[in-house]
Amino acid sequence: MLASSDAKISLHTEQHSISHQKYRPDIDGLRAIAVLLVVGFHAFPEWINGGFVGVDIFFVISGFLISTIIFTSLNNGNFSFKTFYARRVKRIFPALLLVLIACFAFGWFVLLSEEYKQLGKHMSAGATFRSNFILWNEAGYFDNAAETKPLLHLWSLAIEEQFYIAWPLLLWFAWKKRIDPFTVCLFVIVVSFAVNASTINDRAIAAFYSPLSRFWELSCGSLLAYFKLRAPDRVFKANQNIEAFRNRFSYGDRVNHDVTAWPNIAAWLGIFLIVLAAWLLSSNSLFPGWWALLPTVGTCLILFAGPDGWFNRCVLSNGLLVKIGLISYPLYLWHWPMLAFARIIEVQIPAREVRIGAVLISVVLAWLTYRFIERPVRFGGYSRAKVITLCALMAIVGAFGYYTYKRDGFDFRLKDFEGKVKNLRRTQEATLSCKQAIPVKELTYCNMAEPSKDPSIVIIGDSHGNRLYENLASKYSEIGENLLQIGGGGCLPFWNVETGSPGKPNKCNEQMNPQLDFVLNTPSIKTVIFVNRGPLYIEGDDPVSARKYFIKDMSFPAEEDAKQIYKGALIRSVSRLAAKGKNVVLVIDAPEFPYNPLQCIDLERPFSSPFKQKPNCTISKSSVEWRNRNYIEVTNYVADKLGLQVINLQDALCDTKDCFALKDGTLLYMDADHLSRYGAKYVIERLWPHFPR
Repeated sequence: MLASSDAKISLHTEQHSISHQKYRPDIDGLRAIAVLLVVGFHAFPEWINGGFVGVDIFFVISGFLISTIIFTSLNNGNFSFKTFYARRVKRIFPALLLVLIACFAFGWFVLLSEEYKQLGKHMSAGATFRSNFILWNEAGYFDNAAETKPLLHLWSLAIEEQFYIAWPLLLWFAWKKRIDPFTVCLFVIVVSFAVNASTINDRAIAAFYSPLSRFWELSCGSLLAYFKLRAPDRVFKANQNIEAFRNRFSYGDRVNHDVTAWPNIAAWLGIFLIVLAAWLLSSNSLFPGWWALLPTVGTCLILFAGPDGWFNRCVLSNGLLVKIGLISYPLYLWHWPMLAFARIIEVQIPAREVRIGAVLISVVLAWLTYRFIERPVRFGGYSRAKVITLCALMAIVGAFGYYTYKRDGFDFRLKDFEGKVKNLRRTQEATLSCKQAIPVKELTYCNMAEPSKDPSIVIIGDSHGNRLYENLASKYSEIGENLLQIGGGGCLPFWNVETGSPGKPNKCNEQMNPQLDFVLNTPSIKTVIFVNRGPLYIEGDDPVSARKYFIKDMSFPAEEDAKQIYKGALIRSVSRLAAKGKNVVLVIDAPEFPYNPLQCIDLERPFSSPFKQKPNCTISKSSVEWRNRNYIEVTNYVADKLGLQVINLQDALCDTKDCFALKDGTLLYMDADHLSRYGAKYVIERLWPHFPR
């Protein structure tokens, strides 16, 4: 994204190889605004909730600058693919290599094997500019929190590099075939924006990460570059017409020869649109979609205004902003790993002092990278040798990242820490023997005590039911019952119900309908236990991540009230099972915590923050009751209406005042809402007399 930044010195040093426009300090100032928005959003989202639009600003700038170079060179007859891509390598690779190696080295001492394995995969993807596709495939219910992926931010760089690969080839071909570049730009904008707008509601992940739904932003910059280069007279004439109108309105017959009216209007309107986007949007907005027009059009207007407008000349060309703009690429690369590693080490959102420190260190590292890595590599002699060396190093880094992924993150590194955490998180999602015994294709969870026998009792639901399986299976086996546990990630055990976060459905219809049909039509199953994280779907948000969630009844799509959808779907599903003679039991889930209880115990990594504060690992009973009020009300209503048994896990985890995540020095939770192995055993031991026989 920031990769297309061209420092002032480059405009003179490389003029012999590729044509450039006169250096515009206002563009570096605009880069500074973009990177400050992104860094501010990542470090202080409570202050700059829509700062992620800085990425879109960079997309437009990149398209504008790269296309300016290509159009000018094609027009002058001196365009060279070899020169173009060599410049990209020297611009992008040095800082990126340094950050990838630094993350890998630091992660060796800090990350668990699963985390390090993922870092290796992302390192390989970052080196080959396919991070957006890797993250796209990872996104979903089981995805790690974005805040714990140190190389997450490379998705935008990948999209830009994909554009840099395809765009010169397309423009060169169009030029050779005498196809107007204006038509090419407009075609890409229209098609790409149509893909973006058509996928944002039901495939938001695809709209966010796919180059097909992002290229329109870079192409808007390209179209602007074409217009600025090929139609400067029209721009001047537009200025004259606007100024003539303003003169007649303001000065009567007097003539004012200032022709900066359009640049001033465009620049002020542009910055207004960018500020509006940063103010209105948040991480829960369906983005890019139509919202992306605000920062994209705003950036185009500022670039189109040129260096003559007051805002561009006096604000964006300010020395401080220009300096920040010059280091914006390495600053973008450094800031996110710093914040992500701080989040990993503290097992929570880092303290404000830590985040401020991370940002300041990122600025220092960015300046050092720019001064001692970027400039020496980009400028001076031995260009061919530099390009070959950089490409070789990037290939080595990418290969080593892939090797780390294939070696499962070198789990010999943090043996003690690894063992303690794995013991807390240990669970079995599915076994092959169970999947072979159950004739249902879509089974995220499938565990059965004795797969060779017919199941007699089934737990069905989401991952919270999976946490209870191990201990319940043991208990039921002692009394001759064969327990089966099935379900889907983030899915309710209801027919025809979809859940997920906006634009990111969990495809529960595909998973749960066949599973419920199997339970309904299997005579050996006498008892069905429903377990799910009800408050997440009824209240529509996660207490830790603040991510929004939805529930939709596919049988009654017009219904929008989450509580009513949950109630209606529960009644219909339970009634259908009861009509077949099944005994249905409803389980009220364990309390959710507003923080990760791993903070509460001494599972210190080799690096630890002095600002880390351990909570007392309790949450007030009143706050739990408030969060669960609608969930418990609906559950009890349906139980009373249909004569069902209710088991409340909170009875084992709460007293009259508090609910707790730590008991006798042992953690009951593996994260903010899933019970640990010990926690599940603790709950089952105390509530076993209430479970059906």
